[in-house]
Amino acid sequence: MIDFYSNILFLENSIPDSLKKTMELAKAASKAGFTKLVSASRFTYQKDFVSTYDYDLKKCEYLNSILRENNINVQIVLGSEIDFSSEVIDCLKRKEIATINGTQYILVRFYENCSFYTIIESVFKLQIAGYRVILSQIEKYDFIIENPDIARELIARDILLQMDIKSIEGHHGNIIKMTAKTLLKSNRIYTLGTHASTPDDYSKLRSGLHKIQKIVGKEIYQEITTNMEEILANKLVVPSNVTESKKSRGHLFSHR
Repeated sequence: MIDFYSNILFLENSIPDSLKKTMELAKAASKAGFTKLVSASRFTYQKDFVSTYDYDLKKCEYLNSILRENNINVQIVLGSEIDFSSEVIDCLKRKEIATINGTQYILVRFYENCSFYTIIESVFKLQIAGYRVILSQIEKYDFIIENPDIARELIARDILLQMDIKSIEGHHGNIIKMTAKTLLKSNRIYTLGTHASTPDDYSKLRSGLHKIQKIVGKEIYQEITTNMEEILANKLVVPSNVTESKKSRGHLFSHR
């Protein structure tokens, strides 16, 4: 299983303490059934931005060597969760921001009250630039909460959708929990992330993963796992047809 959003690479504190925390987190992730952790720290462009891509890549390689030496069956994969702005496209082209495992795939986030139209226009710019977009934490967007069936329109534009595993446990509130459940039932989720930063985070996720598998069934759960493997290998993941949600409330074009 792949965690498409872990904070393992960017644990703060002194170097020895950070290394210890990294080892503990990796062990907890392995115990929870994860073999690969995409380290996707949130990136927001600022005028004084200085790229740490090369440093982060070296840190990732170093930590992976330590994990192998200690027989911890977890691999850290470099990535980012990118807050969209017009500047990030040039940053990506200059390789100043990490894509997912050096592939064409990028994990992108917008403000939760962002409109559907702003998202598709922004994503289109990224796609024209050659990137394949995964929209982070789809269940938290206001327009999706109001009408989960709008996710079909995102998928129709070759946008892959990611969910925070904790959402299905009600960690972000009951409304988001119900939205996540609706999206899962209609086969609209393509990757899963934990946002884990402590061993306890991973130990609590087993229940969430079990609930997700129960909702979607073993076949779709396996498909989600396969999607994540193919993304890391830079293979083309094509969104499949999805079913209508019984909880649709409204029409796409009411969300201007």
